[in-house]
Amino acid sequence: MFFKRICLAMLALIMIRPIYALPTHDYQIWSNITTTGHLNHKIKYWLETQERFGSNASRLSQMLARPGIGYVLSSHSSLWLGYAWIYTTFPFASSSFDENRIWQQFLWSRDFTRLKFIGRTRLEQRFIQNAVHTAWRFRQLAKIEIPLQPQSKFNFISSDEVFIHLNNFNNNNNQGMDQNRFFVGLGYKPGKNILMEIGYLNQVIVRSGSSNYTGHSLSLNLFLNY
Repeated sequence: MFFKRICLAMLALIMIRPIYALPTHDYQIWSNITTTGHLNHKIKYWLETQERFGSNASRLSQMLARPGIGYVLSSHSSLWLGYAWIYTTFPFASSSFDENRIWQQFLWSRDFTRLKFIGRTRLEQRFIQNAVHTAWRFRQLAKIEIPLQPQSKFNFISSDEVFIHLNNFNNNNNQGMDQNRFFVGLGYKPGKNILMEIGYLNQVIVRSGSSNYTGHSLSLNLFLNY
């Protein structure tokens, strides 16, 4: 009887799915390829893919595909509508899940004497696997590009993006501040249609009922604009 109990206990331990404690810090690598272009003089397209490697850059922790269509308001501004699919796993979540999004955004840019400013206002409707309600999230990005020298192909780049939950979507007190992403790095423009960026990305995620998360990432970005 004792041997039988031991065997049953061992079998239960094998069958139990491991539960990982979410870390409060991590070192990651994020990659991004975004292609934009004109379908005609008023309509534009947006194709974006991202891969994010977490757990000290040892595993694929998040994947993202984000297509969209845009309408040109002026040479400096445009309106966008799109879809996104996101797969998330550890260390961003204790168990893997899929997410589908609808997103809208206003994109604005302006060239000044010594710098270029880019502003992006985005609204997301997030359909998260196993969530009780649709999650509404507001995002605001501000970005600057400063040439290291006049006519230089190299730029100093910095940006900050704030994420705010607009509703309680999971029966938790998660309305309010979601996360912040701050980037600082170097950009290189080998041609008028190409921008490459490399730098440091600091991500802080507010967790309801547990310790906040801080991510330190090497960020690699490729932007193609046709």
